[in-house]
Amino acid sequence: MDDIRFDAIAKSLAAGAPRRRLVGTFAAVLAAARLGRRSAAAADCAKVGRACERNADCCRPGAECAGGACRCKAGFDVCAGRCYNFDTDEARCGGCGTACAAGETCCSGECADFQDDPDHCGGCDTQCPSIVVCTRPGGGPQQCTNSRCCSGGACVDDVQSNPDHCGTCTNACAAGQTCCEGDCVDLDDDEGHCGACGNACGAGKACCGGGCVNLQRNEDHCGACRNACPGFMTCCAGGCVNLQNHDGHCGACNNACAAAGGGGWDHSGLVRALERLACHEIGAVAG
Repeated sequence: MDDIRFDAIAKSLAAGAPRRRLVGTFAAVLAAARLGRRSAAAADCAKVGRACERNADCCRPGAECAGGACRCKAGFDVCAGRCYNFDTDEARCGGCGTACAAGETCCSGECADFQDDPDHCGGCDTQCPSIVVCTRPGGGPQQCTNSRCCSGGACVDDVQSNPDHCGTCTNACAAGQTCCEGDCVDLDDDEGHCGACGNACGAGKACCGGGCVNLQRNEDHCGACRNACPGFMTCCAGGCVNLQNHDGHCGACNNACAAAGGGGWDHSGLVRALERLACHEIGAVAG
């Protein structure tokens, strides 16, 4: 017992301290003394290769005394004369000097983040299953790959329709998009997923506002999505026309007026103008 601890007890006795306080002081002094002896023993322990007589002589817990010398136990490896378990030691994960970052755990000699590691998802050696992900880039042929996803410490088993993990882990779709077959799409204008996943528009049609339309004949989407024709016009061949006075679409789409003129008649400019207004040709008279 050193002088400082002895003085503490002596002062308590001289001050006439209550018995309970004296007992507490004495217990604290004894605990400090034991801790000091343990610290000294740990500092003085024999490292690997040093002479020993018993296991307690060697640096614990990874070393043992065998044949008069300290050595590492099975499952432990030596670093600077001391023995460590490289499978679980965060300061020496997989080898001497390989320390895991904050928030990581040493699992089987690898530093793992339980939040997003598919091999150690939520705990060491908890592996996420492999998922087949099939997409159609640009609406082309289907392409399939394997994916494994761990998010928030839990395995994600759906990346085909999950808007938070679309196609790959943590690939979140933007606002207004839907995850269809592993792709983030806008159902309003995606021709492969028009209005709903898997609803593909046929040849010659476009996806406008979530519906498949023919841009050649649709008054609300004439020639392009959302290009609406005025009330008195009709969409013909992708253009808004007035059927009352259009030579190429006279009275109906694609009903073209014949060229002015014909054998046996001398068509004046006025007559030709009237023909165009009426969308009618004055036929040639035989003889």
